[in-house]
Amino acid sequence: MYLSWDEMKKINDVQVEMLRDVTEACKKLNICYYMVHGSLLGTVRNSKFVPGDDDIDIAFFRKDYETFIEKAPELLNKNYFIQANTTEDSYPLEFAKLRDS
Repeated sequence: MYLSWDEMKKINDVQVEMLRDVTEACKKLNICYYMVHGSLLGTVRNSKFVPGDDDIDIAFFRKDYETFIEKAPELLNKNYFIQANTTEDSYPLEFAKLRDS
């Protein structure tokens, strides 16, 4: 599927807002996160998103990941929810996703 530059800009703007929310939750929970994969590449190489990248990739150490999954929903925007194999029986992936309803 082809997305125009303007459509990708709108998606990236939402992603930045979600990342700000995650960052604030992590500060309140005193946990660290790390940019990884395409998000890290874009940050280091371009100081912005890699063109066409439609997600933000972050990682946690296991203990921080578990804390985030458990406690962050209370701190995040009420339109956001975490999908994980610990929150949904039928969720097939080993990593969580933050979704905007």
